[in-house]
Amino acid sequence: MVTLRHKIAEALKQPLNTIRYNIHYIYCQIFNVTVRTKPVHLLLKTSLFAILLALPVNGYGQQAPANSAIQEKLTLKDCLKYALKNQPALNQSYIDEAIAKTNNAIALSGWLPQVNGMANIQHYFQLPTSFTNITGKPTPINIGLFNYSIPQVTASQTLFNADELLAAKASKLNTTRARQNTTGTKIELVSDVSKVFYDLLLSLQQIEVFKDDTARLGKNKEDAYNRFVSGIADKVDHKQASIALNNSLSRLKGATETVKAKYALLKQMMGYPSDKTFTVQFDTGQMMQEILIDTLAPLRFEQRIEYQQIQTAKRIQRETTLYYKMGFMPSMSAYYSYFHQFQNNELSE
Repeated sequence: MVTLRHKIAEALKQPLNTIRYNIHYIYCQIFNVTVRTKPVHLLLKTSLFAILLALPVNGYGQQAPANSAIQEKLTLKDCLKYALKNQPALNQSYIDEAIAKTNNAIALSGWLPQVNGMANIQHYFQLPTSFTNITGKPTPINIGLFNYSIPQVTASQTLFNADELLAAKASKLNTTRARQNTTGTKIELVSDVSKVFYDLLLSLQQIEVFKDDTARLGKNKEDAYNRFVSGIADKVDHKQASIALNNSLSRLKGATETVKAKYALLKQMMGYPSDKTFTVQFDTGQMMQEILIDTLAPLRFEQRIEYQQIQTAKRIQRETTLYYKMGFMPSMSAYYSYFHQFQNNELSE
């Protein structure tokens, strides 16, 4: 037997326009009436809305996923901690800092002494022959020995070089610049995550406001309809209440969709996996205490990371200019070479 509950449940599975028609049809079939006048049509909407609210929805609502109740709750500190550990841009800054240290080590290696070793072994299967005039006749004579060996060791040490001098002066500056870039990335990351977090909280609070506003406007619409039916007020009041309610529902829908986008943006800023979900958690009292700052503290712009980065870039530019000014100076280095020659007819000797 098809009951009222089953008919309404089947109607709710259809699109919005179809739902309106099906509810109207169900009402007419149940009460065996034909709705033609507009006031009765408005009464129909109110009656069916009350019936739908009275019906149990556990058997017909969408079942929530089994793991939907187990969601991670993150405060602002938790979001910042996660972002400082997993954000790709910050990890790239750490890699750039390590690369800068390695490049400095490569550039400074030119000051280290360079030692080279070399050795050669030469064996004659047949000694070279030379002709000399003995008793007026050319006589062949073997010259040299069968085995030759000349080991050689050379060492050099740079004493002065413009390139090496620039590398020595700029190595600390390059490391400082990479470290400051990492610090700047951290500051920007904390700022961006905090902005998105508070923007998300604002949207969540707006949803609560819109819900209360929608409930209030729904009550106003119902009161306006009752006054219209009883002849106390004009139909215009009911229309105005309906328009205000629809606008409030539209704002509520827009705020709800905005929350989804802001959650996705917060995940991107944190480096959080997109296939996982979490909810933000906050304490209003604690947030009110944390906004207090010392307004009497003097302004120290030299502590700004932007100012420090400019000063470091200025010092690097000064060292580069000095390098080009010293380009006319010659390079100086110490050189030492040692070799010894071994000759014998026996290879073992």
